[in-house]
This record gives sequence, structure tokens and C-alpha cells, in this order.
Amino acid sequence: MLKRFGIKGKLLLLCGSLTLFTVGIGTVSVLSLRSVSAKYDQVANNDLPNIQCVGRMQLSFRKIQAAVLMLAVSGVTDEMVEESMKTLEASRKDYLDATKLYLSVPFSPGAEEIFKRVEASWTSLNKSFDHGIAAFRAKDSAKLSQILLIDIREGANGFRKSSAELLAFDDASAKGSVSAAQAIAAKSNLLAIALVLISLATMMSLGYFFSRSLSKTLHEIAMSLSGGATEVAAASSAIASSSEELSAAVTEQAAALQETAASIEEMSAMVTKNTENCSKSSELSSDSQTAATRGKKIVGQMITAIQEINTSNGEMALEIEKSNLEISNIIKVIAEIGNKTKVINDIVFQTKLLSFNASVEAARAGEHGKGFAVVAEEVGNLAQMSGNASREISGMLDASISQVEAIVNNMKTNVERAVANGRTKVETGAGIAAQCGEVLDSIVGSVVQVNTTVDEIAIASKEQDHGVREVAKAMAQLDQVTQQNSSASQQTATSAEQLSAQAAILRSSVSRLMNAVQGEGSEPVRLAVKSPAPVNRVKAALARQGAKAPVIPISRAVRKEVASTPKSEPTKMLGTGTSGAIPSSDDSRFEDV
Repeated sequence: MLKRFGIKGKLLLLCGSLTLFTVGIGTVSVLSLRSVSAKYDQVANNDLPNIQCVGRMQLSFRKIQAAVLMLAVSGVTDEMVEESMKTLEASRKDYLDATKLYLSVPFSPGAEEIFKRVEASWTSLNKSFDHGIAAFRAKDSAKLSQILLIDIREGANGFRKSSAELLAFDDASAKGSVSAAQAIAAKSNLLAIALVLISLATMMSLGYFFSRSLSKTLHEIAMSLSGGATEVAAASSAIASSSEELSAAVTEQAAALQETAASIEEMSAMVTKNTENCSKSSELSSDSQTAATRGKKIVGQMITAIQEINTSNGEMALEIEKSNLEISNIIKVIAEIGNKTKVINDIVFQTKLLSFNASVEAARAGEHGKGFAVVAEEVGNLAQMSGNASREISGMLDASISQVEAIVNNMKTNVERAVANGRTKVETGAGIAAQCGEVLDSIVGSVVQVNTTVDEIAIASKEQDHGVREVAKAMAQLDQVTQQNSSASQQTATSAEQLSAQAAILRSSVSRLMNAVQGEGSEPVRLAVKSPAPVNRVKAALARQGAKAPVIPISRAVRKEVASTPKSEPTKMLGTGTSGAIPSSDDSRFEDV
């Protein structure tokens, strides 16, 4: 049945079986895990919360019972009674909370009936507690004792029994869920182990049969390839011997090649002339390059001169800025003169006022002119101050005039000097520019000479083209003689190259197949393959004939022809026998793999 499948089908079958078993094991594990998780969720979300709620209900009952019994104790204080009532109310509230929490969880089958009995017993017991509290408040000790000994006792027994039954039911439900989860886990483990063992046995069996079939078929193909490689080697040796026969025909071509020697010598002379012209052109180009270098240096000097002119202009600007600062100082001096003038004006005003006062005093005193004397003295002082201020103003004005004149003279001198320096730099730049023009003129002359030389080279190239055409005619005559030899050598070289390549490929393929089938340590296949005779024996034959003429290597033409000719199929050259043909990918022998 496996023979119907190829290598691809068998590999897909092997991988598909492995994938199928893996998916089966994973599916069983996932389903079992879900079942176990559901059982434990039942325990964690239902049974355990119910058990806790029942425990809280029982604890609340005990606290309420203890609080009511405390009321019946003789000599109980008001503080104890109040504490008992608080405990009773808190316990009742805790009981109601536990009941609500229990009801929030879904009932298990059979749990609802037991819970109803617990609620009924608790309702009856709670009424008895209320009756006992009412008797205590009415201070009816006999009735309180009767309620405690009969009603509360019977109700407590009923509540204990029903709550214990409910607690036992929830505990049994939790244990049952745990047992069921453990049983499911054990069953799933056994099933997974069984599936793993079955998959291992199946995969090992399939792998054994598949590898055995593949190894057998590959070994047969390797033996077939070994025989084909032997035949390829024999054919390569036969073709190598035929290449020896071509050497005689190549010898005949040597005589025809001698006729081309004269044309080649003429072409050599033309090439020599072209070489000389190229040398002259190179020298002229060197001179042009030197002139261009000089021009570059002179232009650099021109740029430097212009930069110096810019520097001179900057110095001139600095001098002008200094002059402006000095003029600012003059302005400050003039401002001070204005301030002094204001002082003089004030003094004059005061002098007028004192004169007026002196005239008034003189008129008032009459003969008594003491006051007038004082006023006259003050007027004299003010006049003296006015004179001093006037002298100071005169001195400052003289100094300012001298300073302004000096500044103007210095500015004029500096500006003239800067202008002269700038004029000198500009003249220098103009001279350098003139030198640049001369250099450029010399470059133009060199370029004209280069153009003339290039024209001569063009004429020589035309003559050379004519000589090449003559050589082409001679080669056309040679082509008629060498056409048959070229065709034969083409086929021979192509066949030799293909056979050599096929022999190497077969050698490598057989070795790889044997290593793949028998392992790396297996004995290699020995092939009786002889190295083919090299194509370059044609050159050796010509050398033995003593051909002294400049021979164009025919091997180059043969290689070009071989490269342009499509290679023939290797199987066509090996004959039609089945032993020597290389099996293709659709060979019938691959069906057993």
C-alpha cells in the first residue's frame, strides 16, 4: 500500500499521524482538565461557602443562647444585662447575614429541604428567646426558668440537629466532588499514557518501513548512477583523443596567419605615430595644468589683497568711531558750560535782589546807612562769584575749542592715511588681475595646440581603420579554411566540457547518495573515471611544428563559439542504454521510495 505514495506523500502521512496523535492526547487532557476544574469549582464556590455559613449560624445561636441564659443568673447587674442584649442583637444580625450568604449560593440536590428545617427550628427558637426576654423584663423568674428549661431547650436541640444535618450534607457534597475530580484525573492520566504508547508504536513502525523502503531504492539508484559515470568517463576519453586530430588542421592555419603579419606591422607603425601624438598632447596638457596652477595662485593673492583692503576699511571705521567718542566728550563739556551759565544767571538774579534791598534800606535809614553797608558787602561778594564763574567758563570754552580742533585734525589725518592705504591695495589688486588675464591667455593658446594635435590623431585613426579593414578581409579568407575545423573543435570542446562536468557531478552525487543511504562511515564508491585530455593540446602541437608567425590563438575563438552554442542534453550523448542514462525525477524506480 505504501508503494502508491511518493516521498512527499509518505512524509505527509508520517507527520499527519504524529499530529493526529498529538491532537488526540491534547484533546483528552483538555477535556479531563475541564471536568476536574468544574468539580473543584463546585467545592470552592458552593460547598466551602455553605459550610462556613452553617458554622456562622451555629456560632450565632450559641452566643444568643448564652446571652439569654445570662439573664436568668441571680445577681446579674444592669451592665451585664445591657452587654448581653447587645451580644444578642449582634448575633441575630450575624445569623441573618450568614443566612443571606447561604441563600446566594445555588442549592445542591437535597440541600433545600434540610435548610428549610433549619429555618423552621430557628424561627421557633427565636420566638422562645423573645419570650424569655419578655419574662425577664417583666421580672417573672418562674416563667423565665420554664422557658429556659423547656421551650429554649427543645428548640435548641432541634436547631442543633437540623444544622448538624445541613453541615454534614455540605461536607459530604464537598468530599464527593473531590473524589470525583480525583477519579477523572486518574482516568485521564491512564488514557493519555495509553495514547502516548500507541502513538510511539505506530510512529516507530511507520518510520521503520519508510526508511527501509527509501534506503533500498536509493541504493539501487546509486548503483545505476555509478554505471552511468563509468560510461561518461569512457566517452570523455574518446573525445579527448579526437582533439589530437585537430592539431594537424590548426597547423595548416599557421601559413594563412603569416599573410596577416604585414598588415599588422603597418598597423603597428600607425599606432606608434598615434602614441607620439598622444605624448605631445600629454605634454601640452601638463603645461596647461601648470599655467592653471599659476593662475590659481595669482587669484589667491588677489583674494588676499582684497581682504587687506577690507581690513583697511575696518581700521578706518574704528578711527571714525574713536572720533565720534571724542566728539561726545566735547558735547559733555558744552553741557557743563550750560550748567555754569545757569549758575551765573542765578547769581545775577540774586545780585539784582540785593541791590533792590540795599536801595530800600538806604531810603529807610537816611543818615544811618549800616544796613546798606551790609547789603553792599553781599553785593560785592556776589559780583566776585560772578566774575570767577565767568573766568571758568572762558577757560573751559578755550579748552573745548582747542580739543575740537585737535580732534578734527587727527580725524583728517587718519582718514587720509586710510584712504591712501586703500588706494594702494586696490592698485595691487588691479595688477594681480592683469597677471591673471595673461595666464588665461596662455592657457587658451595651449588649448588651441591641443585641438590641433587631436585633429592629427583623428586622421591617423582613419588610416588605422583602413588597415583594420584589410586585416578583416584576410581573416575572412582564413575563415573559409577554418570553418570546418572550427565546427569540429566546437563540438569537441563542448562535448569534452559537458562530459567532464557530468562526470564530476555524477561522482559527487553518487558519494552523497551512498553517504545518505549507508551513513558517513561507509566505504566510498570507486569509479573508473579517467581525466579527459585537455583541449590546450592544440597549442602544444603548433609549438612542436615550429610556427614562428604571430598566431592568433584559435582557442579563444573556440571558447566564444562554445559559449554561444547551447549545451546538448547529457543523456543523448550517453547512448540509449538504460545502464548509462541518468534517471529523471519521474523515473519508475522512485515509486518504491
